Amino acid sequence: MPVSTTLTAMGIDDIDAISRFTISRHHDHEVLKVYFERPADSCLPASLKFRFPCDNHSEVQATLQQVRAELEQILEQRQPDPRMAIVQNLEQLEQVMEDKMAELKRRLAELPD
Repeated sequence: MPVSTTLTAMGIDDIDAISRFTISRHHDHEVLKVYFERPADSCLPASLKFRFPCDNHSEVQATLQQVRAELEQILEQRQPDPRMAIVQNLEQLEQVMEDKMAELKRRLAELPD
């Protein structure tokens, strides 16, 4: 994987764990959210959020464009098998459902008779 200087400068060292990213506008900021693939028992964050002011400061906009280009390049090189992506989505959904069921059962057991 190529070295990503802008992402590294932002504190993102494990570029191999990046799964996707979004850029959205909130009031006077562009918000970059970078998502990671992490093991279930990981204490590392599943995502990181960065804010870029929307003013016409060319250095800020250039940095955002550089970050976007680096992220697109990283993700483009990985083109996952579409079936694997569906399997991963199903596994994530199953885990969420199992966790929710366990929580509801626990709450039910805690209710007085």
